[in-house]
Amino acid sequence: MQARAARAVHGKREDRGEARGRAYVLGRICFLALVVLTPLVIGALPPQAGPVALFRAFDPVSLPKVVVLLVLAGLSLGSLCVSAARGESELRWHPVLWVLVALVGWAGVSTFFAASPAVSIWGAYLRNEGLVAILGYGLVAFLAVQYVRSTGDLRTVMAAAVVSGSLVSVYALLQYAGVDPIEWSQTWRVVSSFGNADMLGDYLVFPFALALGLALSARDRWRKLGWWAAGALITLALAATETRGAWIAVFVLVMCMIWAGWRRLQDASRRQKLTLAGLAVGLTAVVATGIVLVVRGSAGGSASLSSVLANASNGRTVIWLISLRAWLVHPITGWGPDAFMRAFESAVGADWYATLSGGGVGFGSADNAHNFLVQALVTLGIPGLALTAWALIRTAMVSRGGIRSANGRSRLLLVALWGALVGMTVALMFGVTTPEVSAWLWLTVGLILAPASHRVPLVPRAALVTGVALGLALASWAGSWLVADVIVGRAMQDEAGPAQVSALASAATLNPLSPRYRWFVGEALVNEAVAGQRAGQSRQTVDGTMLRAISAYYAAAAADRGDVLVRVALADVLTSYARNNPGSDAAQRAVGVALEAVGIGPRDVAALVTLAKAYQVAGSHVDAVSTARLVREVAPAYAAQMLGSLGAETTSTP
Repeated sequence: MQARAARAVHGKREDRGEARGRAYVLGRICFLALVVLTPLVIGALPPQAGPVALFRAFDPVSLPKVVVLLVLAGLSLGSLCVSAARGESELRWHPVLWVLVALVGWAGVSTFFAASPAVSIWGAYLRNEGLVAILGYGLVAFLAVQYVRSTGDLRTVMAAAVVSGSLVSVYALLQYAGVDPIEWSQTWRVVSSFGNADMLGDYLVFPFALALGLALSARDRWRKLGWWAAGALITLALAATETRGAWIAVFVLVMCMIWAGWRRLQDASRRQKLTLAGLAVGLTAVVATGIVLVVRGSAGGSASLSSVLANASNGRTVIWLISLRAWLVHPITGWGPDAFMRAFESAVGADWYATLSGGGVGFGSADNAHNFLVQALVTLGIPGLALTAWALIRTAMVSRGGIRSANGRSRLLLVALWGALVGMTVALMFGVTTPEVSAWLWLTVGLILAPASHRVPLVPRAALVTGVALGLALASWAGSWLVADVIVGRAMQDEAGPAQVSALASAATLNPLSPRYRWFVGEALVNEAVAGQRAGQSRQTVDGTMLRAISAYYAAAAADRGDVLVRVALADVLTSYARNNPGSDAAQRAVGVALEAVGIGPRDVAALVTLAKAYQVAGSHVDAVSTARLVREVAPAYAAQMLGSLGAETTSTP
């Protein structure tokens, strides 16, 4: 295998003389477009764009990137299978790809047993890392193996990634300079086209490593200068993100590239290698500690170790501990792809709310483990974690074997890929795992496997037809989800009323796997009822609109059996309706829905507060007070803000 890898990186392809028709070329163009466009695309336009700005997606970052990734990957797969069916090209394979096939298959099993199977197919709204995204990861790696068949192909893909990363970096530096026509929710750090500084920093690790490889291996002086300039630009953007996990990853990948690429070090004795490895590990630990603690600031000499770790990690260590408690409930199948928030809500407790009260972290941070291995363990169970780790470890072994066998400038490209694999792995040990970031780790896997892959001598025509159908179905399906989100984004700019409700309902029909759209319909109907009341509509008309809103919330809750928050929202609406209609059964229904929410998250304070208020409206004062006392024990600050004096007369501390 190493000899085959060496031949491949020198451009001595096994497929020399193979005819490549238009279908293969089209598939390759789609693959390169995937590499270039996915980091750049956003679903947001500045107001000065005029009427065009009305057609923005409600999710301006994650969904557009995932859709572009899946549409182009689907089209590329379809074109590749057409090319193979015509005899214009042959498919290539590597045994590690079977591990990815097994990972996708296990993700399907986990989806079947998930708390909310429909949600786990596509993923939670604004995150989108469900079963389809995991399929996309495997598909990206597979396509890289198909379209990288020489050193020139590898250099082209790396150049495309660096150009795209450079453009992302330019936008980040413009934001740092205060020049940005688009309003983002996170403005205190640069976010570029990723909408989030942490995700931006983690992504930039990938083009940074590739820029080093291209600069070191370039023959022409001007090209070398250009790639070094691109690397410097990406480095400046990385610094501006203030993402400590990405900084640690960059340091580690540089150390690993030196370790793998320095011939003199490779010829050293075993003792010398161990000594240098120990020094490198020690230096890495010192640098990581400095980045995490010095930049963040000390928590104080009297603070406990756990509080220091929670403060230094911005609450990540607490998230990990809570998520591991939740994982014990479903250790084998996990909670389902992208169902981390469901797991977290089931096990959250006073330790998390103490972290929240300390500042620096929000509840929204708990929709992800901030560690891709913990994320895999909680959502996909032990088999999912094992398959993920196996794929990465085997790829690392293939990479090291290829580096030893290669010579010349091509060897430097493989060293850069080795650095990218290590760097992205380290970055995602501290970062957010969403498709727009994780996809580049799996692209790196494919690029590493490509030189060591082999021809598939004969592929059944039925398999190729299935590949074409799958690619086209994936592209069209993903595209329809973006259309639905654009409808939502446009509807959210309309005034409350029947037109807004109708538009949101059409989006829910176009994208039936997103309970959030049904939730939006419920909110829109509530807003319509409030607007009608202010406009002097009859009580009967307003109540009818509220009942329609309640039905929409019930539909959203039924579609997402494991979500606490939608039940909290439904119980709040029922409680409000009960206050205005004391003769209805809305109060008892509110109590029932709130109890469902508490059953999912026994220490979720939002659910407990809602239950206390529902008990109070239903006339169960004793239950209301006891529930309020529990809230005050779990989260005193939140209880004081949300409950007023309810249950405060005999408050005790845990």
